[in-house]
Amino acid sequence: MKLIYILFILIIIPWVAGTEKEETSITILKEDTQNNNMVRVSAILRGEDGRQINNEIIIFYVVDNWELNPDKSIKVANRITDENGSSYIELQYKDNKYSVQGRFDGNNEYKESESEIIIIEKENIETEELPNQIFILISILTLGVVGSLILYVLSKNKKRFT
Repeated sequence: MKLIYILFILIIIPWVAGTEKEETSITILKEDTQNNNMVRVSAILRGEDGRQINNEIIIFYVVDNWELNPDKSIKVANRITDENGSSYIELQYKDNKYSVQGRFDGNNEYKESESEIIIIEKENIETEELPNQIFILISILTLGVVGSLILYVLSKNKKRFT
């Protein structure tokens, strides 16, 4: 009878130890594209030892106008990770703030994980160009006034010598 219990325990221990799920993590990267209104958001799924996990589904969620609706996420896409554990989406955005989240729901082998939230904010180009235009205008006016003053002084000095 003891032999049966020992055999039972020896059979059960490896099975119980083998059912633990491996921890996972997702790294989110943001990359601006050539087009001003596009951004690529990549998610890399990794296991406990840092190796990339392929052929798993990452779900991307986006919150438009993040400051006004931080809790209203919209499921944008499901993407399968490639051989590098990576998947991505490309987003077209306006002048709002956005948060992007990648989520892995887990499976029999891996535990679920969620990404950090990334805020995407398009730069306001008009406010950046305005100070440059004002600076150029002030420079031209200053050089014009100084140049006119120099010509006036030279013309007065010329009359004195003639």
